[in-house]
Amino acid sequence: MWLLGFSSFIFLSLALIKRVSELLRVREEGEPTAMGRGYLVGDLMILEMMGCAATFASALLLSLYIQSDMASQRYAHPSILWGSIPLILFWQCRLWLSTARGYMLDDPIVYAARDWVSWIVFFGLACVAVASYLPIELP
Repeated sequence: MWLLGFSSFIFLSLALIKRVSELLRVREEGEPTAMGRGYLVGDLMILEMMGCAATFASALLLSLYIQSDMASQRYAHPSILWGSIPLILFWQCRLWLSTARGYMLDDPIVYAARDWVSWIVFFGLACVAVASYLPIELP
């Protein structure tokens, strides 16, 4: 259930990034609405707020999972997982800033796959996950 909650919010945020970037392009073209979509240019502010809220909700759910008994049972050092929170927030907030600045020309996943900073964040997340599993002695 933790993974379902976390992924629901993170994917909602990514979907809203795609809609917002689409509406920003529509606004530049002077159109009132995106063709075939139920979104209006006037919806931009509320969609941005909902997306940012989903970003922080995903981080909140991840932090609640890290503190749960389930994480304590699955990981040798669940406290190391706290390192994933700033990485996830940095990555998602960076995607939102790129969208607001008009850099998000593709799907956010395609953008992240081409973005070197995203690759560093993903590497950092992998390191945090591996370190939390390793049965080593911590000071």
